[in-house]
Amino acid sequence: DADVVLGFLRPDAFLDGRLAFTSIPDVIEGTMAAPRPGEVGTLASVRALDQWAREHAEGLARGVELKI
Repeated sequence: DADVVLGFLRPDAFLDGRLAFTSIPDVIEGTMAAPRPGEVGTLASVRALDQWAREHAEGLARGVELKI
């Protein structure tokens, strides 16, 4: 399931200038360390984990966004 979680971080926040490049590892680490909501055994569970990871990472990214 770690492979699924690694695909979560969209570059939008970084490319839009809202997230510092140096903050990306913190968002990845925080998402990888968070308890995951279930096992990956079906396509539906992969999709659910992907959605969870995206939402979790976006929440973490909002917490470290640049204040411009």
